[in-house]
Amino acid sequence: NARTKHIDGILKKAAADGISQVVNLGAGYDSRAYRFREAMPEVKFFEIELPAMILEKKRRLKQVLGEVPDYVTFVPIDFNTQTIPGELKKAGYDPYLKTLFIWEGVTMYISAEAVDSTLKFISTQSAPGSSVVFDYMPLAVIQGDFNNYKDVRSLSFWVAYKGEPFIFGIAAGKSGAYVEQRGLTVLSDIGPKEMEDRYLTRSDGKLDGPCSSGFRIMHASIPSR
Repeated sequence: NARTKHIDGILKKAAADGISQVVNLGAGYDSRAYRFREAMPEVKFFEIELPAMILEKKRRLKQVLGEVPDYVTFVPIDFNTQTIPGELKKAGYDPYLKTLFIWEGVTMYISAEAVDSTLKFISTQSAPGSSVVFDYMPLAVIQGDFNNYKDVRSLSFWVAYKGEPFIFGIAAGKSGAYVEQRGLTVLSDIGPKEMEDRYLTRSDGKLDGPCSSGFRIMHASIPSR
């Protein structure tokens, strides 16, 4: 809930600041293109996913909405034979328009090389003022060190058992340098305590529910060139 609220807030602010495009990387069942249609009708949404997932998403959309909306551009991609830049360009993505990239629930499941190439694509093939928001895990969790992340141990074993282990993380205290080395500027980098304080603390001061200790959310921008 906290993650959704935080990314929604970044999207709303980006729309108010004049973005023209939203690129959802690994969109899955993300509903922002539909929830925010009336609030930002001029913003073009791209949803990038595996072909099979897009077919399932369209099936669900037809069930819920009665039809597959024509205002969302679906970009199926086979990562073995296609590239994000190539498929986005064919789908009508304009690198000269200010864009928000949403990358939610993805980085921890893909290789360091894939994270690196995606961030470099964003930093080199989007307009100044564009930005990316993504969640990530501490490197210690990926390495099996749960001393400071005890609540993530069972989740880590569960996803590995399901065949989708956590394989990418960023060392604690190194995330700013990591994105800056890839041409981005940190706007915010928040962890579980900040998310609990902002989104999960009730008016009586009690916590509605804890955030997992093993996730953080980074928002980084493309600086003026």
